[in-house]
Amino acid sequence: MRQWIPTAHVDEISPPPRLAPSDWLVVLPGGGFGLDPAEEGEAPDRLEEGAVVKFEWVETIGRAEVRLIEDGDSRRVEADPPMPEPPPGALMQVWIPGDPDTISDSLDGLEDVLDLGDVEHVEFFAVSATSAPFTLRGGALVAEKRG
Repeated sequence: MRQWIPTAHVDEISPPPRLAPSDWLVVLPGGGFGLDPAEEGEAPDRLEEGAVVKFEWVETIGRAEVRLIEDGDSRRVEADPPMPEPPPGALMQVWIPGDPDTISDSLDGLEDVLDLGDVEHVEFFAVSATSAPFTLRGGALVAEKRG
């Protein structure tokens, strides 16, 4: 299931994505809407009717067991099942859940965090290759028509 995060909030340590872009809206004191901030304690950014906010989506695609294998003079990471191809408009990533330092766009990126022969559980996830614009209309963030 796709989940969404404001593009401005995407960083090495991003807040967890939410089910819909509108889930990032907060009601401001005195009325109006704001975009929930990336970090706790920050003030929300005020949004006016018609404001455009760009979002990226993320979707867990599957899970696998990986292990580091030595093959002669080389080492490689094998996954069962293998890392899937990304869906259209997305980039594929892999990570050891709960450890953002392990996020990589390939299995080879896990080589430095695995010990020979150990089995580790990973998740494969897709992230949007481009941001999608949403417009604040009537208290909801509505997808912009493209093309």
